[in-house]
Amino acid sequence: MNMVEYSIRTEDLTKTYEQRILKGYYDPGSMALGSGGHFFYSLWKRLLGKKVVIYALNRVNLAVRRGELVCILGPNGSGKTTLIKILAGLLLPTAGRAWIMGNDVVKDRREVVRAITYIPSFVASIAWANPAATVWTNLQRAGKLFGFSEEEIQEALKLLDIHHLKDRIFGTLSSGQQARVTIALGLLKNARVFLLDEPTMGLSPEASKSIREYLKKMGHEMGATVLYATNIVWEAMDFAERVVFMDDGRIIADGNLRDIIRKLGMPEVVTVEVYNIYFKPENLLREIESFHYSVECVNPGVGWYTIRLEVKDSGEVLSKLLSCLVNMGGKVRRVEVKQPDLVDTFIRLMQKRGVES
Repeated sequence: MNMVEYSIRTEDLTKTYEQRILKGYYDPGSMALGSGGHFFYSLWKRLLGKKVVIYALNRVNLAVRRGELVCILGPNGSGKTTLIKILAGLLLPTAGRAWIMGNDVVKDRREVVRAITYIPSFVASIAWANPAATVWTNLQRAGKLFGFSEEEIQEALKLLDIHHLKDRIFGTLSSGQQARVTIALGLLKNARVFLLDEPTMGLSPEASKSIREYLKKMGHEMGATVLYATNIVWEAMDFAERVVFMDDGRIIADGNLRDIIRKLGMPEVVTVEVYNIYFKPENLLREIESFHYSVECVNPGVGWYTIRLEVKDSGEVLSKLLSCLVNMGGKVRRVEVKQPDLVDTFIRLMQKRGVES
């Protein structure tokens, strides 16, 4: 694998924590040890408890090309935040390696910090700013810290369309405007990699969409690489070119949505409303290859039925079904084909993991 092609790469990246568990139930507050109950309980747990290793990340292998927009999607506790923090140099891995722009996140942390902009949730990401100062004053202070000129600050404000906010008090801005000012800092750093951990948490839907649009613009027009972690499915649908599904510290699927759906063998749902049918449609449906079908009789007086099928290829099945219905005198009222989307894929992956575990 050519390291130069990739902004982000991990190799068997693992992060574990040790925890000791005592069998049975213990209530330190009820122990006859007075105020020292909690202390002795902790001591007993450390000495007598069974050691359990918890995997926050378990041999994660990920490669993200330069300029790629990738969304990490998974439930709480799936390992998204741990992965982002290791890549940002905020956590050390237990095993494995990771690189940002070819720099090892452990050995070359200074170069990694220069190459990235790390944005956690909205609440954490604005901690750098003085809410009583203006936007311009806050950015000037950050500029002095990182060595940015006033011309560079002006350019970042124009690029994010917030130049008109520079004299506003930071604390009076909307959440979306504050988040855009924070992203301006990333532009000032000329960051080549953006690591975002649920950055729109606490933002309005309008502000969230605005942030995602700016991130896409940076990826497409400026060649920045964006790794965006979220547990909100529709955010991933709106943002990502590629989705990485995580659960229990592992990557369980990776690719564009169409490829993942094909690998999972997820069905398309065909719905046909037809009338003037005076025979049992089930007899016809048994001859059509499908994962599952159902028939609802809406009005037997006019032979009105609603037919639903889960099929692998809707084009082939629909052509055969409609031809048979029409040849037998049926009048088609409505045809609908529902392709599996990211929500369906996420649910199917979680169900599959539940069965396997």
